[in-house]
Amino acid sequence: MIITLAAGLAGGRSRSLILTAMIFAVAMTFIDQTIVSIAAPTIQHALGPSSSGMQWASNAYAAPSRNGPVGCGESAATAPVPG
Repeated sequence: MIITLAAGLAGGRSRSLILTAMIFAVAMTFIDQTIVSIAAPTIQHALGPSSSGMQWASNAYAAPSRNGPVGCGESAATAPVPG
């Protein structure tokens, strides 16, 4: 039997914990990307990539962390619930 996670959890506490975890994951992604953006000039000076190379590296670094919470949330929402 496959049900959505929101429908399977009737308790408000469980929903609050899930929402808090997702907000935390998204906030960490924004903070992490901000740190990379601030460090970009130093990285560019030390390693010498072009501006387009730095943009590519920044996007390649951020893509998994942006898509991770969405994919995990979708997997959890459609997972079979025992019982």
